Amino acid sequence: MTVPNMYVSVGGTSKINYSRYFKNGENMTFTCTVDDSSIAPLRQKNNITFTLKGLKVGSTKATVKATDGTKQDFFITVRKNDSWM
Repeated sequence: MTVPNMYVSVGGTSKINYSRYFKNGENMTFTCTVDDSSIAPLRQKNNITFTLKGLKVGSTKATVKATDGTKQDFFITVRKNDSWM
């Protein structure tokens, strides 16, 4: 499976558990880097579940890396509100 792009509103939060997007992910831990954390930083809870917080409108690339060395890129978009448009 592929890590999905994430969408959040300014001031909003969203959680993601990366183990479901990697083969044998339940046996691994993860690190995640965000290219521009001034838009949306990710905070780790237990190296498996991360919380995204929208700080300002914009988009940035992020990379999640598993302990087996595999990694996936995805995009984070922060909007003024929760609606799609």
